Amino acid sequence: MYLKPVYSLINNNCWLVGDIEGDEVVFTFPQVANHYEYPGEFGDTVAYDEYCLVVGFKEDGDGSGMGWYYPTEDQTFRFSIKEDGSLEAQNSEVLLGYCAWVNQLQDGTEVDPYWSWQYTGDSFTTLREEINKVAEVPETVEFKEWYLVGQIAARPLEIGFDSDKVYMRGLVSVGGIADSAIVGDWDAATSTISFPTGQFMGIYTDIRCESWFVAGTAELVQTQEGSAYQITPKDALVFSYDAEKKIMHTDDCFVLAQTLEAPAYLGYVNRV
Repeated sequence: MYLKPVYSLINNNCWLVGDIEGDEVVFTFPQVANHYEYPGEFGDTVAYDEYCLVVGFKEDGDGSGMGWYYPTEDQTFRFSIKEDGSLEAQNSEVLLGYCAWVNQLQDGTEVDPYWSWQYTGDSFTTLREEINKVAEVPETVEFKEWYLVGQIAARPLEIGFDSDKVYMRGLVSVGGIADSAIVGDWDAATSTISFPTGQFMGIYTDIRCESWFVAGTAELVQTQEGSAYQITPKDALVFSYDAEKKIMHTDDCFVLAQTLEAPAYLGYVNRV
């Protein structure tokens, strides 16, 4: 099994390699986690490797609860292969740490070799295949530039019609999902367009999570921290549609949810 990227916070260019052993996947470390090549002082190419190690938390022993992560004695990390094909970490308490092997200082002074953890690492609980797909837009759809108009500002998005289907692209302009489209149904008899809740929009790259379109109603309520929107999910975001004037209107809103099973709303509330 090959795993890349190793870490989500840095740009890795190497793969981790694990062995499939029965109903387990076993990664044995250290393994190269990042590889750099850059010109040296006299034009020679200098290769520099940084490694992935299993590191575990060790308290300082002074009762403060403070401590640091150090390489563990057992440098294997195991995943159990579940019936649905996903992988479950057998030890989620340790991290795969980003470490460098240090045997000399920058001035060339040699020191006793040690692993230097670079304050970057990830814990693993579950790995699963991304089977959710963003809606495919037929080649026959011709998008036109529209504007999402709020109370104090407007911004462009794209709308495309194809028979009784309507495609909206650019609803949220953030990394990873800015070009994702959601699909709605146009009911000419009632002059409405309805975008169902639960459409997958892709991976929101800024915070590395799945994003789902969820329609709802928004109520501004007072909390101890101030005011906030309280969202009540709905089955669909429904617009009244004036086909002659090319205007869609709703008093409802939408949000992005990290999961459909346990929605964690990211706060994209828009009145259109």
